[in-house]
Amino acid sequence: MNEILSACAQQMTQQNGVAFRDWLSLLALVAGICTFIWKLYADTKSARYRETVGFLEKRTAGLMADWKLVQKAVAEGQDFDDAAKSMLGMLDTVALLVKKKAFDKELVYNYWWAYFIDAKKNPAVEEWIKARHDLDKHVLEHFLELHAEFKKRCEAEQAQATITTAPAPPSA
Repeated sequence: MNEILSACAQQMTQQNGVAFRDWLSLLALVAGICTFIWKLYADTKSARYRETVGFLEKRTAGLMADWKLVQKAVAEGQDFDDAAKSMLGMLDTVALLVKKKAFDKELVYNYWWAYFIDAKKNPAVEEWIKARHDLDKHVLEHFLELHAEFKKRCEAEQAQATITTAPAPPSA
């Protein structure tokens, strides 16, 4: 009888040992997969950041030149169609890449928020955008979405700055 109990105990120990090794293997596999996913996410975020900075640095001078051409043409009452297409096409492309998560939205906001906001402050440019968008709802749709988001964010930041810098009420 003692031998039977001893054999059963030995068999259970072997089975539990195998089960423990299986769990340990599974845990190692899960840890490896989690590490891979975390590394992939970190690399993707880093690549998105690098690509955004590189693109914005290369294109800022061209965008600024197009914006100045648009402003000058509007002020002089001239046609600004080509400069507006170039400028707004670039902004729409950047907005699309932000939406697709190829570009970092925070960097685009910090670098180019004024272009997204100021483009629609000019009544002639606003009318140009409206005319194009009315013909085809997909024209500049990404630009318009990001413009609305950036405008809302700017207004919230300005309201917050006004609240924090408001003078204290006079003490009685």
